[in-house]
Amino acid sequence: MKKEELFFIGLGGSILANILWKAWPEHENFKKAVYKLTSPEDLEKSPLAFLEHYHWGLASLCGGVAFNNLSLDGFGVGMVASEAVGNQPFGIGKSEYEVKGNIAVGTVLSGILLSLLGNK
Repeated sequence: MKKEELFFIGLGGSILANILWKAWPEHENFKKAVYKLTSPEDLEKSPLAFLEHYHWGLASLCGGVAFNNLSLDGFGVGMVASEAVGNQPFGIGKSEYEVKGNIAVGTVLSGILLSLLGNK
């Protein structure tokens, strides 16, 4: 299989994951139930409340670079792109807590990615 094909398989996987997540009628209730596990009183203060598409994308890109896996790279690019075209991308309109979490996780994952790229 060609390298480009592996990348597009990952990209297609991210598109499919986004479509299925949005099409699932219970996705909001599922998120609230998961948040409640870590923060029963205030769902907005859950440490999971600020995880966004691009965090999963950056983590996937880190895995793709670390394991030389173009499918993970494609999935990561797709997740970051899906966040960019969303109605509130990258934490815009979120609570202060969520924005701080977005910045912290995004910075750590970006640092890991840059470190991995520097070691190639």
